[in-house]
Amino acid sequence: MISVENRLAVHELIAQYSHCVDNYRGEAWSELFVEDGRLIGTEPALEGRQTFVAQSKRLQAGPTEYRHLITNVYLLPGATDERAVAMAYGTVADWA
Repeated sequence: MISVENRLAVHELIAQYSHCVDNYRGEAWSELFVEDGRLIGTEPALEGRQTFVAQSKRLQAGPTEYRHLITNVYLLPGATDERAVAMAYGTVADWA
């Protein structure tokens, strides 16, 4: 079972992720990951905190203004008490 505190922490993490990306706060975005953290789903995949910072700078310099809209967050227990699996629907809109 996932505690209420841990459920809230996961929801906050997802919200922080979206706000950091959408507001080009690369350093803060990178700190949401472990030092060698990896994000699959981008082309190319991002690996390591400095790549998140560099990606944030590229996004800021580009013509887009993304907004991540994450909904229906659903948590499942992970393999240990310290782990959980988060599932959600996400839409990325360009507000530029």
